[in-house]
Amino acid sequence: MSKETFETIAIFTESSTYIKIEQEKKYEIKTTQGHSQLRDLLHFSPDEQWIYYCTSAEKPEKRRSILSLWSLPENVIHKVNRFTGETVVIENSKMKPIHCFTVRYGFLIVCDGSHMKAMTDDDYTLFFDEELNSKGDQINGCTLKIVNDKLLLFISRNGHCIPVYSFEKEKDKWQLKLYQEISIPYNINFCAFGSGSYSNYLMTCLDCFVSPFIGVLKDGKIVDSGIVLKVPWEKGESQKGEEGDRPEGESEEDSDTRKYSMMADWAPNSSLVALGLEEGMCCVFDLETREPVVTFHNAKRAEAGIYYEKGQIRTIRFSPVPSVPLLVFGEDREWIHFVDTVTWKHQVIKAPMDEMINGVKFSSDGRFLCVAFNSCIIEYQISVAVPSLKQICIKFLSRQNMDVSVLPLDLRQQILKEKQYHESAIKKPVETPEQEQSEKKGETQEEEHKQEQSEKKDETHNEEHKKEQSEKKDETHNEEHKQEQSEKKDETHNEEHKQEQSEKKQQIEQDESKDAQN
Repeated sequence: MSKETFETIAIFTESSTYIKIEQEKKYEIKTTQGHSQLRDLLHFSPDEQWIYYCTSAEKPEKRRSILSLWSLPENVIHKVNRFTGETVVIENSKMKPIHCFTVRYGFLIVCDGSHMKAMTDDDYTLFFDEELNSKGDQINGCTLKIVNDKLLLFISRNGHCIPVYSFEKEKDKWQLKLYQEISIPYNINFCAFGSGSYSNYLMTCLDCFVSPFIGVLKDGKIVDSGIVLKVPWEKGESQKGEEGDRPEGESEEDSDTRKYSMMADWAPNSSLVALGLEEGMCCVFDLETREPVVTFHNAKRAEAGIYYEKGQIRTIRFSPVPSVPLLVFGEDREWIHFVDTVTWKHQVIKAPMDEMINGVKFSSDGRFLCVAFNSCIIEYQISVAVPSLKQICIKFLSRQNMDVSVLPLDLRQQILKEKQYHESAIKKPVETPEQEQSEKKGETQEEEHKQEQSEKKDETHNEEHKKEQSEKKDETHNEEHKQEQSEKKDETHNEEHKQEQSEKKQQIEQDESKDAQN
């Protein structure tokens, strides 16, 4: 476990509360999944001191051997201490491979595709270890729920029914007994229960292209199954039978598979429910109106408007407390989405590694969040602050055309500052990917132009420098030439003077010679 410096990855400021999400810890542990579509594989102990996760039970050299390719991998549940980094292997949880598990109410339930184990969460004493699918129906999920003071276990599977088990204690030993079978005419990937006034509402994610199924439970039985939520498919996301709208080269069967829903979650004490789809969509519905409230797409689809085969929504969680209004959902790999459920502002975060996301889990108070990747688990700290009355007044007055001259100077300055910030935010246009690319291209061209101008300037400067050097050289040469000419002239003059003096001397001598003869 490594303690990271706080790094802010998302912040929401326009909501009724201010929300800041920061990366705090990174646990250097490997996680995995037994089924590529089933990723509800991260849970906390009741005191939230331990993080439970799924990893490989095989040694690296065995996983690399050819023989291991012919058998399903063996997984096991581990837990890591959030404060000390200590890890514990839960040996009784070994299965081939683990599809789902849950830790709650003092029990640990682990399932592979056909087998289920149940054990106590204190000493991991195994009290149930049996095959469940006599018809070959794959187990996809397990959910614990208290209904009428009775703890029940709901099993999601491909058998057109949900087996419900009750916990019974006989002679100080726990037992699981089949309590009820809820018939649903479709294969089920996941079950999600509401809370508060919606605590008896059960939503099922279906392994088919039809809309999700919601029923009302009473004594563990479905008493109302008439609730239908219609997914708002867009062009290119039409349902079965409409040929031309599927991506090019995709079969009808593949197109139907993209409509499957793998996970859902309810907002706390609310009629809102979120659904994650293989299509790469996250749809939030309001059960009161049975209409979609908002729809989000995976990062690649939102950016480029195209279907992205690795952008399926595998994990989805609401914060469990209304005071932290957040929805988090993860794609198949790398991309994590944070949504403010008051304003529906949406921020997408690219994880520091391109790996599968194997689980997402909030703490019970919503103050931290863990995300499991193949090579590590990252813990994010969530800070929530309710604005003061003064901040609310400043925000309100900055939006109004009111005379604030009677207010104190410091308050007027804060209102003006908030108003300028708000106006600049409104004027700032929302850029499309094409505009963003065009701007980047323009910036690149501008940089190239500046560089070209700089190079030309340098060349001109060099030319001027060379010219200046040449002129100086010429001047020096001229000076030298002049000096040389002057010296030569002086020499010539001296020679002429000498010659003249010599001639005068000879003339005097001749004159003296003549006088002597006379």
